[in-house]
Amino acid sequence: MSLYNDVEFAFNQLVNATEVLNQFLHECEVVHAECYKLPPSAGDMSDTSGWELVTPEKHTGFTALSMATGSFARFTPDYNHSPKYPFRLPGFIQLAPIHYQSASQLVNACNLQKVIIKELINSSKLNQGQKRELIQSICPNAITLQIYRLIKVADDQLNELVLLGVTKTV
Repeated sequence: MSLYNDVEFAFNQLVNATEVLNQFLHECEVVHAECYKLPPSAGDMSDTSGWELVTPEKHTGFTALSMATGSFARFTPDYNHSPKYPFRLPGFIQLAPIHYQSASQLVNACNLQKVIIKELINSSKLNQGQKRELIQSICPNAITLQIYRLIKVADDQLNELVLLGVTKTV
């Protein structure tokens, strides 16, 4: 298969895995969900002389769950923000212990496809422009970093699963 076909297949697998994860999360027992929506930014990074204090909007419960699952499947820019920058939605989803193993497997399936896509693209002999064109031909307007970002999972001693916001890259 060609590089294009390999990446396209892995991206379609990622989309499917994300849909399965999101459906599962909406059907299982959620102990608590919380996320923080950051305010829109014009994306003007020309003045980096100081820090800007931002006040995020806090969301909990079903609203936070819906926002978080939506962010797992978002690979294109949030056009309320600058389209040059990846979308971030810090937060967490805490699940009842009974869902730990299933949810972990579903998250791992999503993250595996993200790693496969990143490795396929980075191991190719394409230059940066060609890599961008490849991603754009498969998912128009995609931000590659959005595709690469892993869904983080943390568990405590009670085996409760906590899905953390999609904020880190591999």
